[in-house]
Amino acid sequence: MYEKIRQKMLEEHGRIDSMLSEFEGSLNSKNAEEIFNRFKWNLEKHFFIEERAIFAMHNNTNECEISDTFKLMQEHGEILALLKTIESKIKSNSIEDISNLKNVLKKHVEFENIYFYPNLEKNLNEQQKKEIVDRVEEIIRD
Repeated sequence: MYEKIRQKMLEEHGRIDSMLSEFEGSLNSKNAEEIFNRFKWNLEKHFFIEERAIFAMHNNTNECEISDTFKLMQEHGEILALLKTIESKIKSNSIEDISNLKNVLKKHVEFENIYFYPNLEKNLNEQQKKEIVDRVEEIIRD
């Protein structure tokens, strides 16, 4: 059975989490903006992977899947808005805490890891899974 979607996205989530921790550790340093920009770029790329390689390629076949995909896309928008706020605080040297971002990301990732990706792999055929993983790997590589 081809179960690489969840595995690949778990790796991505781990990479993003590591970058977030690095940024949090740099909040009071002169490198905070540079580290934040790298984190932000990679998180945006991660959302692109999810939205273009996974959500767009998989046919939502029932109301629950459509609802889940919409929920995740909505959360992407909320997270991007938080990033914009943090970015403006970094530029004005007033960033002190990123706990809200961490909490929102944690809930988002937990939903994907525990529910969305396992459910996706259960409902897709082997060819669909392979196409998604190939596309994810192509985006990650570039």
